[in-house]
Amino acid sequence: MAIALTQFEGLCGFRPVEEIIGFLKSIPEFHTLVGKEAAEERQSSIGEDLRISLALKKCFACMMNCEKKVFVDQLDMLVKRVTEDELQDQLA
Repeated sequence: MAIALTQFEGLCGFRPVEEIIGFLKSIPEFHTLVGKEAAEERQSSIGEDLRISLALKKCFACMMNCEKKVFVDQLDMLVKRVTEDELQDQLA
């Protein structure tokens, strides 16, 4: 929950299409939450506004409706991977 003390905009859109596709390709945990079918539909809808809208809706719904255990497992894997990457960067 958020309480705005000044002018505030929240959840006011999605990231650019190319950026979402990049995340689906480079963040395996995100790809898993969205699901293979929704991710592929999203990637193949470039340039078609209605299909983009429907694909975004499907990706969002798949991610938000996934089982809690799947979400927690993917989040744990993401945190572990990012932490290990940071540690390797610090040691390099």
